[in-house]
Amino acid sequence: MVVHSGPQHAVRAPRRVHRQVPAEVWHMVCQHLGRRDLLRLAQVCRYLSAVAERDIYRDVTLTAPFVTSWGGAVMLHHRADAVRSLSVSLAGPKGVARRVDVLFRLASAVCQLPNLRELKVKDARIPREFCRDLVGSDSCRLEKFYCDCDELVLASWPSLSRQHSLQEFRGLYGVLALPPTVAPSAFPELRVLATGPTFASRISSGCKVSRLSIHAPRMTAASIVKRITEVLGDHLVTLKVVRTILCPRSAGNNWGIDLAGPAGAMPGAIPYWESDSPVVLCAALSAPRLRYFEVRDRVHTPGTSWSVGFDTLRERPSFGPAFKEAQRTSRTPSLSTLLWRPVWAGASKALRSIVFDHVMDAFSLLPVSYVGMPLVEHVSGLTAAPNAEGWSTWAKAGLGENAPARPPPAWWEGPGTVEQASGYVCMDELWVTF
Repeated sequence: MVVHSGPQHAVRAPRRVHRQVPAEVWHMVCQHLGRRDLLRLAQVCRYLSAVAERDIYRDVTLTAPFVTSWGGAVMLHHRADAVRSLSVSLAGPKGVARRVDVLFRLASAVCQLPNLRELKVKDARIPREFCRDLVGSDSCRLEKFYCDCDELVLASWPSLSRQHSLQEFRGLYGVLALPPTVAPSAFPELRVLATGPTFASRISSGCKVSRLSIHAPRMTAASIVKRITEVLGDHLVTLKVVRTILCPRSAGNNWGIDLAGPAGAMPGAIPYWESDSPVVLCAALSAPRLRYFEVRDRVHTPGTSWSVGFDTLRERPSFGPAFKEAQRTSRTPSLSTLLWRPVWAGASKALRSIVFDHVMDAFSLLPVSYVGMPLVEHVSGLTAAPNAEGWSTWAKAGLGENAPARPPPAWWEGPGTVEQASGYVCMDELWVTF
């Protein structure tokens, strides 16, 4: 359209250039925008609103009060096919009846999301008799499933077991008894697994899990990881062990392993070393491709007093040259990164010498290049992100075999082992992204 304002001047109506940009290009742009920017883009015009809504509904995070209204809005605007990831927290509603009602509405909404690939449900406190199948429909092709309620996972297992494209599973942390059909073998494409000892014990030789996080009591953690690493073998790349400590001191070590031989050699029980160091746990590993090993300790009863007595492992005859050779050749030859957050992490700043001894033990006895421990509790000038924790990391650079063991040598913060960083970081998911 041309508007004449005079004999020689003409003003053309503005061209809608954004409509000439292909929708695929706009979708690529939207992938780099935050949720707030996407909402602003959707308010520009109807065309851009339709483009932005696809990414607005792609990843959805809800709390229990909004499950009902959100499900109705998605169906009303015909955006059910755009939802790829759904994360729901069921915390909040008081009373069993209200929580069950929210659960039923959530299950109904999930069944109407044909392109859903990731489902995460947390804070679900539902009695077993009221749990129901969350997945329900075979139209879903889930790739990731998280749930912290064991009863809800078991109720959903008939549908979950048909999700043959599932690549990441997190659940069944505390259940002690499982039906025979509940096993990791139901997911042939499973690569990432976070679970408890009962479900993990059913890992079979055909499993291809490469990233594993396992929750286990301290007294049985070594025997559990020993068996699992033997089964997974070359597949395992990262391993995270969350140890629950029931009492200040363990009754002893009954998983006897020959410290000087390959993992699995069991000549008889060895004495309990009175150390929770991951170095001791590494004697149970048989993972030639393992590159990342993380251990997190937590107490079963908050407020339990703790003893931090420690003798350096590298000074003991059992952790001599034969132990080092076994770790570097057969047990963990590819291990490069070791993280440990002990139960006394809150007091680690006052136990600097013990932290240093643990770090030097790792460098002396394992083929690692990086070690992380929670030495720092406060760093000025840094804003802690959600779930961030104080960490110090050290990098190995030219640590000599003949370096003195005690007291800490001059190269501790020099050309040998160098303290690289101290700050607040979130490492909860490093075992997946490493």
